[in-house]
Amino acid sequence: MPNNSMMWIIQIIMFGFMAYLIINMIQMSKRNGKNQRMLKVLDVFQDEVEFFKQADQNIENEKDPEFQEKTRVLRIWGDVRYEKDQDYEMDVEKLALEHLVIRKKAKVDSIALNEDSFFYLYLAIPNRLYYRKRLDLYTSLEQKLDVYASQLDSTLVKSLSHACMLYYHKESDLGKAFFENLLNGDYGQYRYSKQLIGIYKSIASCLLARIALDENNEEAFQEQIDTLRYFARSPLGERYLMELDITLPMDEEEIGPDETADTKEEEVIDAEIEEKETNQE
Repeated sequence: MPNNSMMWIIQIIMFGFMAYLIINMIQMSKRNGKNQRMLKVLDVFQDEVEFFKQADQNIENEKDPEFQEKTRVLRIWGDVRYEKDQDYEMDVEKLALEHLVIRKKAKVDSIALNEDSFFYLYLAIPNRLYYRKRLDLYTSLEQKLDVYASQLDSTLVKSLSHACMLYYHKESDLGKAFFENLLNGDYGQYRYSKQLIGIYKSIASCLLARIALDENNEEAFQEQIDTLRYFARSPLGERYLMELDITLPMDEEEIGPDETADTKEEEVIDAEIEEKETNQE
C-alpha cells in the first residue's frame, strides 16, 4: 500500500494533468473564437467594399499577431481577386510571416496550425495571378516565403506550389511527375494536413487535366474527369477550373470519385472552409 508521500505525489501529478487539460481547453476555445472572427471576413468576400472593411477592422482590432497575419493573408487574396495591385504590394510588404511560422511563446513550429494561410499564399494566390497573366506580382510574396524555406521545404503545400510553377512557366516536365506521384499516394515524406490532402489531390488532377488538354491527349484528360466533376461542385473547385480554363463536358452525369481520391472540398481554414466557401464566388 503506498505511503502518504507517494499518494501526495500521485495527487499532485493528477492535479497537474487536469490543470494542463483545462488550460489547453481554454486556449483552444480562444483560438476557435479568433477563427470565427476571421471566417466572418470570408462570409462577405463577394461584397468587395464590406470584405476589405471587415478585414481592416479585424487586423486593427485583433491583439494576437498570428491572427492579424492570418487575416492579412486573406486581405492579400482579396487584393489579387479584386485586382487591387497597389494594395497587394503594400499588404505583402506588411506581411509578417514569422507569426505564422514560429509561435514565439512556445518557440515551436506552428506551420501545421496555419496551413490554411499557406494554402492561399502558395496555391490560391499564384493560380489567380496565372489566370490574370500577372505572375510577375508573385515575386515579392515569393521572396518573403523564401526567407522561411528551411521551415517550409518539407511541406506538401510548398512542393505542390513548386510543381504548379513548373506548369505556369512551362519549365521541365510541367510538374507532371509530381502531380502523378501525389495522386498515387507518394507523399509520405511531406508534412501536410489530413484535412487538406483531398484539395491538394484535386489541384493535382486539375493541372494534369490542363496538361492533357495542352497536349491534345483526350485519354489522359478523361482519366481526371470524375475528380474534376466532383471538385467543380464546390466554389473553390469551380474557381480553380475556371482559372485554368478547363471546361467540363456537359453531356455526362456527374460522378464522384471513389473514397481513396478524397477530393471533396475540405477545410482550408481550420475545419470551416467547406461551409464558408459556399458563400464565396
